[in-house]
Amino acid sequence: MTDTHKLLEGLSNELRLRALQPHTEVPNPQEKGVIYHYTTAAGLQGILNSGSLWATNLWCLSDAKEVQYPHDFCLQYLLDKSRNCCTAMLPLVERAIKILDVCLTQLFPYEYQFSVSFSLDGDLESQWREYANDGFGYAIGFESMALLSKFSADCCDPNSCDNPNFIFFRMLYKPEKQRAVLDSQFEAVEEQWPILKHSPSPNKYDMLHNVACSLIVHMARASTCFKNPQFKSEREIRALYANTLELKTAGAKLDVGFHNRNGQLVTFRELKAGLGALDLMPFAGIGLGPSLDPVRARIPLIQILETKGYTGDNLPEIFASCHNWR
Repeated sequence: MTDTHKLLEGLSNELRLRALQPHTEVPNPQEKGVIYHYTTAAGLQGILNSGSLWATNLWCLSDAKEVQYPHDFCLQYLLDKSRNCCTAMLPLVERAIKILDVCLTQLFPYEYQFSVSFSLDGDLESQWREYANDGFGYAIGFESMALLSKFSADCCDPNSCDNPNFIFFRMLYKPEKQRAVLDSQFEAVEEQWPILKHSPSPNKYDMLHNVACSLIVHMARASTCFKNPQFKSEREIRALYANTLELKTAGAKLDVGFHNRNGQLVTFRELKAGLGALDLMPFAGIGLGPSLDPVRARIPLIQILETKGYTGDNLPEIFASCHNWR
């Protein structure tokens, strides 16, 4: 390996570590160890029967703006940088803008990413309306760290920690925090660029292109936790399956399930949270939607849970919404 290869690899490794940093903030179990997944009666039935949750492909999310926002934020960040960065960094920033502007699908590989969403709040009106059949559904509470352990065991490659298949993180809503994440990426490149720009390129592309691509790829990775500030009340926790290394291998099979949502085919991957009576899902409670009669809804739910093995201390608390839409 040449010295230039080592320099580029060192920069890429540093950017990768910084890209993963905002994704490592999982819920603090001492602060609040329960996260909630809002779903319909059919969704709850499927989760109880399969012991798994569906992670939806990011291109198939119900709000298409969710995948556009990180790209647009990164582009605006670079445009701002082009107006106030030092002269030495300007060519690099301009090249990065050109790459980002034309390479949304290549640099933001959403076709390889599947997510399932949770909230730190188990009784949000917006979530009842959007994801729980207008209040006729459920908010399934999970012990966050136990669920993280289940998903990690199901998804992660035991032979590699460098490219985790599964990550679990809070969404970032504040633009100043989002910019701080990108600042960390930019500063890493800024530190190395004075050396790299005078080094010979190790491939057919010039060094400017190599470094700009590395910056953009890792900005894309880091920004998967960015979300529009208007949704900050959701307090979303996202579980993301993203085994790009496996799926980009020649001849690899993309093993997905699919279902029909309002006439659109939606692809998903299953994330195992329990394997049956001997390996129960880490339920912490189940909320009844505000449109349900809490008495009539509670009894059959308890019967179903007991049939599935959730008895005694394993029976989750059943609680009614504080909102009443009946």
